[in-house]
Amino acid sequence: DDGEVEEFIDKIQNQVGAMIKQWSGYFSIYLLHKATHALLVWNDTFGFMPVFYQATATTLLFSSCWDCLVAASSTVQLDWHVVAQYMIFGTTLENRTFCRGIQNLEPGSMSMTRIKIPSGRGGNLDFRTCRYVSSYGACEL
Repeated sequence: DDGEVEEFIDKIQNQVGAMIKQWSGYFSIYLLHKATHALLVWNDTFGFMPVFYQATATTLLFSSCWDCLVAASSTVQLDWHVVAQYMIFGTTLENRTFCRGIQNLEPGSMSMTRIKIPSGRGGNLDFRTCRYVSSYGACEL
């Protein structure tokens, strides 16, 4: 039942989030729950340990180094909008990188994906991201 699966995933998010808000330093956590096909990923509050990802219709790649994702892709292009953002603001905005299609999980975030595989067909990727800082109070002062 999808409702029970979502409830279970919410419980994991809350338990891990409660632990994370007590931590400091560099970290990223990858948790795969095989029974629900759910992959949950957290990174540290300030993004010192980055989580880069590239999602297509059939593949989801993660790395702490963007150049590994570039090497794994056959069609990486420079994102000129991000280059312009960087020249104007001195930083990239949101979760974008200089490489089109490669994104950076925002600091203090949790992402969750469930891979739905209908019988006899290819996979379908459902990828969601939320900020655990606001969800779990990791930066409460």
